[in-house]
Amino acid sequence: MKQILILCVFIICSIGSRADEYSVVIDSAASQYTNKQFDKAIISYENILAKGVEAVEIYYNLGNSYYKTKQYSKAILNYERAKVLAPNDEDINFNLELCRRYVIDKIDVLPQVFISNWLGKFTGIFSSDTWAIWSIMGFVLCLVLLSVYLFMRVLIVRKIAFWSSTLMLAFSLITFLCSWEQKKEVNSNKQAIVFTPTVNVKSSPDENGTVLFVIHEGLKVAVQDKINDWYKIKLPDGNVGWLKVTDTVVI
Repeated sequence: MKQILILCVFIICSIGSRADEYSVVIDSAASQYTNKQFDKAIISYENILAKGVEAVEIYYNLGNSYYKTKQYSKAILNYERAKVLAPNDEDINFNLELCRRYVIDKIDVLPQVFISNWLGKFTGIFSSDTWAIWSIMGFVLCLVLLSVYLFMRVLIVRKIAFWSSTLMLAFSLITFLCSWEQKKEVNSNKQAIVFTPTVNVKSSPDENGTVLFVIHEGLKVAVQDKINDWYKIKLPDGNVGWLKVTDTVVI
């Protein structure tokens, strides 16, 4: 038993030490960014991400650092990664639009069905994790109110508790569905940023395929399939074709 306790203390201390280490590195990167040492900040933030640490602020500041050094494709990539964690952050979306001005390709987006578009915007209000937290909170409140209904003897209180618990259950289910939909949207719609200055998109996944159209660095594409070293991609205007995996970086 004593050995188990020692082991637990050791694990907790190790986790705390690692958290402190990450905090120091993040603070250092933030200081470099604030002092406009963008090249140093880029190295620091990339090292943090390489260790598996992810946060909206890291991706956002890294995107800003790349933007300041005129590396627009890398800036777009990191803004998009930040947007996955915070879909409706105004600063991220504004800076992303600024970066897209430097993308050569200006592609019209196919119109969406109103309901589909509205649902997408609604579920995008929060990230999947935030919707999940709301769902758990709603379910806990439902259980608390249900306990009040079961154990209270005052009729009016029982009625209020019953209907309130029903509303909380409905709220929990709706937010759970929003979390699930947002997670499915992220996982099923694999996106990538083109990193090669000019790419010939082919009709088939081989070098001898017919060139269908040409796209350029910084454009976001949807990845639909992969065969060997080729991605099947779809553009916002509906055009589909194949390009080399090495021409893109997945968001």
